[in-house]
Amino acid sequence: MVGNADDAHDAAQESLIKVWEKINTYKVQFKFTTWLYKLVINTCLDKLRQRSRENELFKQEENMENLQESILGNAVVEFEEKQFVEFIRIISGKLSAKQHSVFVLHDLEGLNQEEISNIMGMPKGRVKSNLYYARKAIRQLLVSADKAKIRLNYEV
Repeated sequence: MVGNADDAHDAAQESLIKVWEKINTYKVQFKFTTWLYKLVINTCLDKLRQRSRENELFKQEENMENLQESILGNAVVEFEEKQFVEFIRIISGKLSAKQHSVFVLHDLEGLNQEEISNIMGMPKGRVKSNLYYARKAIRQLLVSADKAKIRLNYEV
């Protein structure tokens, strides 16, 4: 009934203790085996409920740990993303004014090329080329920064 031998032994011992404690509640007009089965079944059901509560608590603790790890992981990722965006903003400051404006409006603010064309008062083709050259310059600056970081780590 309880699903494993150890719990069955425990339930049997607990049932015997309950029989000893409650023998005076037995009514002679009923069969003893019926009373005994009822007592054993209730003990087994109690054991199963206890196991279910323990499993539920274990799952809740596990879920809390997973949630904490997830939140911490998300916070770290979010922090790193914000740092990266800030780093990109700083690097993009080294671009020409037009390239900087187009890059920020498109890649950081999420505007499309048509909107940027209207805002900047330049043809869509020029927006496209400024965006291309801005990204190329930023890529080169990132590669240079990465190489400098590698050199610094190597020198340390």
